Amino acid sequence: MQYKHLYNATLAQLLSIYNNNEAANITQLLIEKGTGFTYNIMNQEVIISPALIDDINTKLLALLQHQPIQYVLAEAAFYKHIFYINNAVLIPRPETEELVHLTIATIKQLNITNPKVLEIGTGSGCISISVKAALPQCTITAIDISTAAIEVATKNATTIGTAITFVTLDFLNENMWHLLDHNWDIIVSNPPYISEAEKSNMDKNVLDYEPILALFPPTKNALIFYEKIKAFVLLNKVDCTLLCEINEHFGEATKKIYETDAFTSTTIIKDMQQKDRILTTKYNVVLHLPNYS
Repeated sequence: MQYKHLYNATLAQLLSIYNNNEAANITQLLIEKGTGFTYNIMNQEVIISPALIDDINTKLLALLQHQPIQYVLAEAAFYKHIFYINNAVLIPRPETEELVHLTIATIKQLNITNPKVLEIGTGSGCISISVKAALPQCTITAIDISTAAIEVATKNATTIGTAITFVTLDFLNENMWHLLDHNWDIIVSNPPYISEAEKSNMDKNVLDYEPILALFPPTKNALIFYEKIKAFVLLNKVDCTLLCEINEHFGEATKKIYETDAFTSTTIIKDMQQKDRILTTKYNVVLHLPNYS
């Protein structure tokens, strides 16, 4: 079968469940990854072997069941790197690239020789690995409740060549906080933040394939992670900058959690779509000390 015929046949099937742009983008990714040829005038006449066609058709069947292309290909592009992923971790998203960019810029502004960074809820490791690759002088610890996620993150760190300490830890269990130190210059997190009320409006390819543990908090309180992160930050022994991805619907409510004397410059930053997406705040140890005067 010629490349162009395979492309057109694949596109026609994907148009049954995706709009024109999505179907075209997914088809291009699938065919180019499966054949090694890009879609241009020079290679449309190339004959694709039956073995490659069979492999592509197998992946197409998964796509037609609404499985995301990133899981089908077991990879996702994110902030200058290709990350291995499976359904133990979320698919890295463009909004999170903005969090990485801001984290890198913040660390540079701190002008600390060896900044210590903690990531809470690392998933595929895309945030920590991207930061470490850009700023090798950072010492980064990344935690996640999922052993399977830690395995994915460890694999990515090895492949990309970044030295990060990964720890399996249930952050919501305060009894486990003693396993972490409290001298962080930067704490960054993209925690589970989707409320149960939002589930009915979510796409099938998200609900059926992405890990529920990484999407929804384990309680009805959609802000539970931000409250726990605040409590953890208050144990820090040095000044610290916190950066969190947040639910666009709870921007002001999340900000209010950190509007206390110990935190300054608490800000909500909008993403490229002008939705509330990132919270930043600065923890000041001196402001948190008891006032005995």
